[in-house]
Amino acid sequence: MTDRFKWMRDGPGRFVAYPEGPGFPRRLAEIDYDLTQPQGFQWRWRITYDDAVNHGRVADKQAASDQANALWPEMRQQAHARAAEKRAKEEMEAMVDRQVLVGDVPIDAFQLTSSTSDRLRAIIGHGTRHFVGSGGRPLIIPTRLQPLMDACSAELYRRRVQGR
Repeated sequence: MTDRFKWMRDGPGRFVAYPEGPGFPRRLAEIDYDLTQPQGFQWRWRITYDDAVNHGRVADKQAASDQANALWPEMRQQAHARAAEKRAKEEMEAMVDRQVLVGDVPIDAFQLTSSTSDRLRAIIGHGTRHFVGSGGRPLIIPTRLQPLMDACSAELYRRRVQGR
């Protein structure tokens, strides 16, 4: 990033910048002075980009500004990656829910062989929500969900046996 932030005073010893404009209040950089810290680490910087947050302490205001400017592109990438993960999780959960309620989602649509083991476990975990009773006691697995749960378990077993 070649452009430096345009810092605005936001109270005594506090500055804020909105690199993507004031229309994005959850995408900001902040620096402030903290008298409670030992000498040499009195300037705090904080970057917030949607759900991604990073912060630290440095010796002076310029170093705080430099850190915030330098790390902004990384925070943007982290936020976009988190948003994509969240969307993928929500899509997977919607597919599992539809499979339970309607049963018209083909197992191939879940792309089990190309899924990560974590995703397979997430499918099983989300599916388990539909058949766990109060106190965590298992109930009967919905008939529409059983083939998907079996396919996920079989794929995880295949990977364990093959050492992947």
